[in-house]
Amino acid sequence: MSDRDEVFSREDALVCLENGMCLDPKMYPFGYYLRDSYIGGSGGFHWNETEESLFDEIKGALFALFPDNGEERDDEIRAELCSIIDSDKSKPKLSNEIREKLDAYLKGGGLRIDWIGTFKQLCEGHDGWAEDVREQYRERSIDDTESISSEEMKAPIKVGDVDGFADYVRDYGQF
Repeated sequence: MSDRDEVFSREDALVCLENGMCLDPKMYPFGYYLRDSYIGGSGGFHWNETEESLFDEIKGALFALFPDNGEERDDEIRAELCSIIDSDKSKPKLSNEIREKLDAYLKGGGLRIDWIGTFKQLCEGHDGWAEDVREQYRERSIDDTESISSEEMKAPIKVGDVDGFADYVRDYGQF
């Protein structure tokens, strides 16, 4: 971690993570979807104002979701998360490659990162995960979906639906 990265206590880290799940993705457009790795487990989107604050949160707070094995282990987890995020300066951090590396590491702590990006990418992106979230949103918000093709269900969110979609993703995955 760099000198400017905040080192959270476990308690503060958990508060930080909880607060990020309550934010409006239209105002805090950089996010990731974190869940526990058990089938049917809960999760949620975590939103941040900037790309930098998103990665500061991952580097500084996710350690608190691992089992508490003492401060030394917490420092090891934080260092590994920093190493993954800062490993290749030539690639964008909001890449699937970084997400996959984080996901592989976090899996050891019973966590998964299924998606990382911007709210705009979630609304308009062509990756399968974003399309699945949009399809699930429409399944819940449209009364008759039988006459709508799968492609239309997964299509980008229209401007008039952005507020409803933002509300939907704020609660997405939480039980």
